Amino acid sequence: MKIELTYTSDSHRLLLIFAGWGMDPQPFRHLTANGYDIAVAFDHRSAECADIINLLPRYSEICLLAWSFGVAAAAHFLRNHPELPITAKAAVNGTLFPVDDTKGIPRAIFDGSTNGLLPNSTDACADPPNAYPPTTPCIRGVISTNLPTNSKP
Repeated sequence: MKIELTYTSDSHRLLLIFAGWGMDPQPFRHLTANGYDIAVAFDHRSAECADIINLLPRYSEICLLAWSFGVAAAAHFLRNHPELPITAKAAVNGTLFPVDDTKGIPRAIFDGSTNGLLPNSTDACADPPNAYPPTTPCIRGVISTNLPTNSKP
């Protein structure tokens, strides 16, 4: 996994976005959040990243937004890092079973899509079925659709 700090206000609060499969931070670079820094986790070929582990301890509050395949990546990451001060979580258009015939993208459709890709087009992508086991804990829907306003910076 990689991480990029896309907006900073020198805050002690962070909006941490887990981007979808094959995404980079570009679609999120225009975002700002009053009182929050914003970081984007992407390239989920590995579940760990020294940069993210080094970045997160400076924050006393972390709000997490996971999108698409980032939902499974975020759940796996959070399972391994229960010490993080997560105060809000939101999962958008994702599942803990990214490739699953009943709970995600059906295997045949996923295989058809990946088989049609050019060899170098998957450089920034992980193969979801192998990257995250189906036993990852659930980000239980949208806990908060707005960033908390009663937290101290």
